[in-house]
Amino acid sequence: MDPLTGDADPLARLGKAEIRDLVGKGWLTHDGMWFAAAAAMLGPEEANRLNFAAIEAMTPFEVDRLADALGGRPGPGADAGDVRDFLVRGLQTLLPASVTGPIEVAAPDAATIRLTWPPGECFAYRGMQRIGMAGSYDCGVVYRLERWLHLLGIHFETDPPTGKCRGSDTAPCVTEFRFGAG
Repeated sequence: MDPLTGDADPLARLGKAEIRDLVGKGWLTHDGMWFAAAAAMLGPEEANRLNFAAIEAMTPFEVDRLADALGGRPGPGADAGDVRDFLVRGLQTLLPASVTGPIEVAAPDAATIRLTWPPGECFAYRGMQRIGMAGSYDCGVVYRLERWLHLLGIHFETDPPTGKCRGSDTAPCVTEFRFGAG
């Protein structure tokens, strides 16, 4: 029962996956619309700078909350498989399956994590494409995961380096995190 209106809880008829989808897509839509508004007012370079600053400020809270929710965190000496599991479980906790489903997160060896989005399937690319900003957007998704790795104490380098969105309708978007560097 809603204490304000006396009505039945509108979420009672929804399952966990539907609630996660509703909340997650609302959050991602806000994120994209915020970027578009900031770019319109300040230019895309400043919008990207502000987006990365916000990611840097929020990820310490996010990683701590995920570690609590997931029952721990991999440490600096963890291999790629353990870190991959944390990333996958973290993404699955925060985002709806409709967003995380297309991404492949692999650990092809003990020192590499490879992220692969099939052509046209990255949620950020699709969102930025819808609002005409894909060519101006610096990839906040990879930057956010870089921040997670940094906060876990993992030394790594990103290949290719984080920069403009590499999403495409014709080629996969692939990023590797290689441990032991950086």
